[in-house]
Amino acid sequence: MLKKTLCICIIIGSFLGEANSLSCFNCSTLTSCQNPSLQPCNNEVAIINGYWLSTIYVGVSFINTSDSFECLYLPYSAHIDNESTVLEFRGCVFRDIDICSLPQQSDRNVIDCHACNWNYCNRNSGSSFIKSNSIKLITSLTLILYKLLKCTLEEVFK
Repeated sequence: MLKKTLCICIIIGSFLGEANSLSCFNCSTLTSCQNPSLQPCNNEVAIINGYWLSTIYVGVSFINTSDSFECLYLPYSAHIDNESTVLEFRGCVFRDIDICSLPQQSDRNVIDCHACNWNYCNRNSGSSFIKSNSIKLITSLTLILYKLLKCTLEEVFK
């Protein structure tokens, strides 16, 4: 019974991740978004990202007393040298600010806006979560199947 309880706790824990910290992919230029860095969320990072996001959105407020964060994935287009260029932003923002519902600056066109609250979920518009949890689910099911077969085989060969 203890083994089953431990196994269930490990499976559940693998889906929950770290409860107290959130880490996001971080980039704001074409070059940096080709290989985004990983960055733990904190007030300083979210404030800096808020200032940067104020170039895309109107009315970004800077709440610096919150310790609740989200990861943001934001592809957008901007007019640079009379050409429309697709750019990206990935980073940590305050959860209290619904960035995706704010009005856009007139020279920006947001293509997608996706906020999420699990580690590294802003790799792109959601597939990292699907891939990550699919792998965890397959691994967990394989472990359970192995345990069931092992128990069955031990009973057969007794």
